[in-house]
Amino acid sequence: MSYQYNEYVNNKHPNRLTQIGAGLLAIILGLVMSVSITAPMYVTSMLKDAGLSTAISHRLMDTVFDSIGDNMDALSKIQDSIEDSQIIDKIAQKYTTAMVEGMLKDKDFADVDVNIDSELDELVDMAYNGILSYVNMGDIQKTIVKAALNYSETTAKQAINNYAEGIYTDIYSRLQPLIKIYGIITSMTFKIFMFILYVSAFVIIIVTNPVKVIRYTLPCIFVITGLMYMFLANVLGNRYVAAISNRYLGRSVFIDDQIAYKVMVVMCVFAVVSLVMTLICGLIGKKNMKAMEK
Repeated sequence: MSYQYNEYVNNKHPNRLTQIGAGLLAIILGLVMSVSITAPMYVTSMLKDAGLSTAISHRLMDTVFDSIGDNMDALSKIQDSIEDSQIIDKIAQKYTTAMVEGMLKDKDFADVDVNIDSELDELVDMAYNGILSYVNMGDIQKTIVKAALNYSETTAKQAINNYAEGIYTDIYSRLQPLIKIYGIITSMTFKIFMFILYVSAFVIIIVTNPVKVIRYTLPCIFVITGLMYMFLANVLGNRYVAAISNRYLGRSVFIDDQIAYKVMVVMCVFAVVSLVMTLICGLIGKKNMKAMEK
């Protein structure tokens, strides 16, 4: 038994071809999985960048401006808090999901149902509280401002729908094949299938190589995957997305580069965890081997 373990740990001739092939496969599968998971995040951020956040905030800011006046610092802070809020993210996510599902099912935009009433209520409360933080009002004035914001909520919803319908029509008529591909790679079935293949690639590496090789191979695979993803997303992705959006939507849209950085961080964490786990396994194996030799 101790001889077998010693051979596994100290084998001088691991299967290089299998190691390289499985390593490349793991990197490719890791990239595909990362795209599958992050694609909805990119679409949501691009939807916001293309004008969704301003379509909402401008309607609410009319009432804010009437209430605060020309206090530019206050107006800027309130508008930024609205446009950068997670509530806008939720609205963008809802529209992204509904619009993609509608395109995949060949629906007209009029048949796409998106309920964002609760999110708009939260934005109205945010704008209202922002106004109160800068202006002292009586009860009657508060009631008037609240009513004006509620009306702005209705116009904001209509503005969002008009904005979304324009994008929906342009994409549906010009980029339908791309939407089909997007629907496939973001489906749960595809993600599960890719995960099984991804794990299988690592199993092959672990089974066919000694511990001392696995110890450095796995971290390298994770780090290389993260670096390649950052390059593909933030360099090539931004370049082509800007060109495509400018051609088909009439405006240049850029992807959120923070998403790729987060993927890189996750891959680095995986690299550290794999290194620590192989070190622990090696120490435990050596300890057991010494105990058996005694």
